Amino acid sequence: MPWDQVDCHASVRENVVRAIAKGLLGHSVLIHGEAGAGQVAVARAIAQTYNCKELEHDFCGACRPCRLIADQKYSDVLELVPGKDWSNPDRKGKEYSVGHMREMQQFAMALPMESEYKIFLIHHADCANDNAANSLLKILEEPYPHTIFLLITENVAGILPTIRSRCWSIRLPPLDTAALARQLQTSIPAEAAWTIARAAGGLPELARQLIEENYLDRRDQLLHSLERVREQESAVLEEAERLAKAKEHLRENLAILLRIVRDGLLAANQTGENRFFNPDRGEQIRRLWEGAASRMLIQTGEEILKSLDELDRYVNPGLLMAGLMLTIRRSFTEKG
Repeated sequence: MPWDQVDCHASVRENVVRAIAKGLLGHSVLIHGEAGAGQVAVARAIAQTYNCKELEHDFCGACRPCRLIADQKYSDVLELVPGKDWSNPDRKGKEYSVGHMREMQQFAMALPMESEYKIFLIHHADCANDNAANSLLKILEEPYPHTIFLLITENVAGILPTIRSRCWSIRLPPLDTAALARQLQTSIPAEAAWTIARAAGGLPELARQLIEENYLDRRDQLLHSLERVREQESAVLEEAERLAKAKEHLRENLAILLRIVRDGLLAANQTGENRFFNPDRGEQIRRLWEGAASRMLIQTGEEILKSLDELDRYVNPGLLMAGLMLTIRRSFTEKG
């Protein structure tokens, strides 16, 4: 998969490839944007470009290094995530420690085994405690000539200004919805591609994730559940139990519910379906929320956001979903 197939703005691709060709990228690169903007894909594309055996200043996606990098198995490209590392995959935690940085520095000292550079992909680079961030800064201030550090983040403000100043910055803005839809049409039908592109807010990595998670089928199932809750009070606890049982998909399902409620609010305000997250179900959503008060829809959206937050606190999902479904039921029954 060469650069022209990487899901990001053409200007971003051109600037990165030009920087690599002219040797301007340097040893430290900060790749940032909203969650799902494609930071990981761009970082791996950079690593593949430096290691591809078939193309210069591009990558083929098919040679041995390209394939191994895509599978995270190439000896000279190492990926680090908070709370986990290559020497101790069972390590627990949500942030980088000084220990992580020391281990990374030890790996960086050794020369590459197969290529010119040893490349480090640092996922969620903002998730470092103060000591770890200062240790990372020291590594970036005096990098070994055979190392490249690719810092990946969704929260660029969480990166120390002194670290940001030492990095080549690559910002990944959302794609235009139509442009993303065209890209997605290579793998799914046009109407589905448009809906996924809208639901993803123009974020290509998120769009691919929604496709993998069968977003459209699950969205339709949730619409059916909401219709039951609207028509039958007895369905409130039944649908709450159904949601809670699908615990591994609960966060994704709540995100889908939030999009449906947001579309309902747009419908209540007489907004055109071209602005809906789910334009292919616009008429169904209008009927679902017909007569619902805007204040109740806003309250329902806030309750969903609260539920998403509560999931991180190990709250009983059954009780959480029961309360949410009761709120949704009230949004249907309390008018004006």
